[in-house]
Amino acid sequence: MALPKLSAQQPITRPDLTPSTPFLLFMEKTREAQQATDAAQQELIDGLAQAVEDIQTVLGIANAAALAAAAADAKAVAAQAAADELLDQTLTLAVSTQAARSAANAAQTTADSALGAGTVSDAATDPAIDLTVTDEWVQGPQVDLTGVVAGNLTLTGTGPDTDADVSLSGGTTAQGEFRVMEIDAGVETLVFTGTFSAWRNEEFTAILNQSTSAVADFSEARTSTGAISYRIDARKTSGSAITSLSLYIYARRAA
Repeated sequence: MALPKLSAQQPITRPDLTPSTPFLLFMEKTREAQQATDAAQQELIDGLAQAVEDIQTVLGIANAAALAAAAADAKAVAAQAAADELLDQTLTLAVSTQAARSAANAAQTTADSALGAGTVSDAATDPAIDLTVTDEWVQGPQVDLTGVVAGNLTLTGTGPDTDADVSLSGGTTAQGEFRVMEIDAGVETLVFTGTFSAWRNEEFTAILNQSTSAVADFSEARTSTGAISYRIDARKTSGSAITSLSLYIYARRAA
């Protein structure tokens, strides 16, 4: 059978390019719908991909921050451990030094008592004091010498001590000053001033006499005679309150 000529078939599209039959119109609408669906799916896929990328970026930042924080914590722990070790060494050295000083001064006092001729010395450590008000002097231990003649005053080892009972409250550090007063017939005269620091960690509190060298080198000619007393006072100048602070005074008058 002969096929109809192409020119005799119904055209596929109209002059305005729209489909010429209901079936072709249906197919065109279906194609357009599929294109719209494909476009929507692609947009959704792109959006999900961007969301995943954003989440990965945020997670990356969070992980980096966590690693940095962990590193900082590790450094802080190491620094604290080093500081505690240094404080422990300072405490051990201070306690041993204080013990050696007290023994040497006690031996000197015994020797002085046999000399006579106005050479006298003594030491005291009581009472412990509380420094709770900034810049307020608190009186500490006192030694009372008799038979004093004009001569040199020395104060070897005098100052605040590290002691098991001392503590800080309201913080972990404090700064302070101490002074030695000469008392002659009720009249008080300042003869020496020094400074000290206090630190506290989880285990103990350490006291550092920052004027150890100055005390060791101190020697001053005094004209007071007879019954002469020397007292050590202290005050905090900044930082935490200090309770049960142990003060040591050694006074020697040599003709």
